[in-house]
Amino acid sequence: MVKMADTGDLMCRVYGPYKGRDGRYRCIIYKDGARKTVSYPRMILEKHIGRELESTEDVHHKDGNVENNDVDNLEVVPHSSHCRSHATIYFGRKTSCVYCGKTIALSARQESSRAREAMRGKAGPFCSKICSGKYGKHIQLEHLSRNI
Repeated sequence: MVKMADTGDLMCRVYGPYKGRDGRYRCIIYKDGARKTVSYPRMILEKHIGRELESTEDVHHKDGNVENNDVDNLEVVPHSSHCRSHATIYFGRKTSCVYCGKTIALSARQESSRAREAMRGKAGPFCSKICSGKYGKHIQLEHLSRNI
């Protein structure tokens, strides 16, 4: 959908909203020959409150559903506290070691790395480098025995 939006003294073209692979909606704005991709909830809230949000401000979905872009579900929050609140969702999540079965808690960074590794077909998580090494040795021996 193309809309002509009046942004004060300038006219711009707005395309969208489009749903990304991550499930979030975005709009594309062409203004003065430049293309800019903007979060759809951010556009909605800026229009509702009548001003552009600062770079230090984020839009938070109160119910946690990124597809619910109703104005009543959106609120402006400081970027630092917004990041902190979402990081705590992942911190301390319990899982078990692939090799020995020991229960372990992954940090947010480890959880993120683990998700990327799983998409690439890598094994894990492991509770220690010892378990990682033993698992690798086991896989190699299994591979060798199949080729003999």
